[in-house]
Amino acid sequence: MPGVMPIRDHSHSILATKADLRELELRLETRLAQLEQKLEQKIGDAQISLIKWFTGSMIAQGAAIVALIKLLPGPS
Repeated sequence: MPGVMPIRDHSHSILATKADLRELELRLETRLAQLEQKLEQKIGDAQISLIKWFTGSMIAQGAAIVALIKLLPGPS
């Protein structure tokens, strides 16, 4: 019959071999390593940003405290 694929030929087209699975595993490992690297970079960037904001906030808070102390009335 034309257009009918033998079962053996059909099963080879849909079944994964050990080589297919190993290739998939290698691709997944590579992709996972890339994602880990990107995540580490984003975490590092976030840490730097937090340190900048924290430092700026501490300086502003210190300046506000000094200004409030100077506004307090001195001993009479």
